[in-house]
Amino acid sequence: MRGVITPHDKCQMGGMRTEIDERRAEIDETRAEIDETRAETDETRAETDEWRAEIGGRRMQRDE
Repeated sequence: MRGVITPHDKCQMGGMRTEIDERRAEIDETRAEIDETRAETDETRAETDEWRAEIGGRRMQRDE
């Protein structure tokens, strides 16, 4: 019979939902790790920019 969901179908669908939920949780965790890495990268870039500005300022003073 087409279009009829049997108890067996529901059981299998529940298992698939569990797998899908687990996979979504893994994806969310990975996204959180990516966001954390991006934040660390932004912080490092800011520190590098400060360092470069400091070095550039010293060079300008030395050249004067």
